[in-house]
Amino acid sequence: MFASQSQAKSFFVDRIAAEARAEGEPLSANEHWMLRFSESDPEFVVDPERVKEFEAEISDSDYEAKIAGLLERAYARDTKADTAAVAKYREASAILHQGDHYLLIMIDRAIGDPLRGLTRTTSQGPVGLVERSVEIALGGLLLLLLPIPLLGAVGAVGASAYAMILRGITSDTWIGLLVFPFTGFLAWFCAVVGWRLVTGRRPPDGRLMPAWLLYVGAFLGTMLAFRSTRYGPEYANREMQQVSESLRESLGRKRSKDR
Repeated sequence: MFASQSQAKSFFVDRIAAEARAEGEPLSANEHWMLRFSESDPEFVVDPERVKEFEAEISDSDYEAKIAGLLERAYARDTKADTAAVAKYREASAILHQGDHYLLIMIDRAIGDPLRGLTRTTSQGPVGLVERSVEIALGGLLLLLLPIPLLGAVGAVGASAYAMILRGITSDTWIGLLVFPFTGFLAWFCAVVGWRLVTGRRPPDGRLMPAWLLYVGAFLGTMLAFRSTRYGPEYANREMQQVSESLRESLGRKRSKDR
């Protein structure tokens, strides 16, 4: 669709300029010229005098916020009218990112997340603030709990290796191999859902993840929490002591055979 970075840049420049005209505030000549600014584009000639004129007209921060807003609204308008526009924007962005262009700052700021397949959920007003606070708290809790299933996954692999190497293929091996995907899934679940809740970023459909995965994760997480609450740390300590004793006995028998 776009044969060069120049064509990809022209696509964004045209959409931004068209949005500014549609809103009744066309870009000035210097603002329009600055959209193509690049030190790596052979087709663009840097004019220091014109850069000074631009800087006297508007600050960099105000300009970037203005252009990002125009692009964000243009993207929303285009994708609402035609869902195929998402692919066009995405391709233009990917090609333009092959070079060093000033416009990329505004593109990433305005529509970087949608082009990467993410959407940022934002709510307005006091209710929205409360909702975000709850989301951040829940996400932070999941991230804090992340070490528990991670350690469980590592322990499952270690137990399986111990059972296979020192004790031969036993039921402990299969238990460890079954525990590994269970704890591995919980670790992935906590990481993904926690990150999406804290950052407010979601897939294009706006969901944290498919509903059935949420149900499975919640069910397994509840089981793990119930087990930990019921048996407490003493249960885990007792298991570790049993493993240590078995390891010492196995090593002792191995040394006796070597003698």
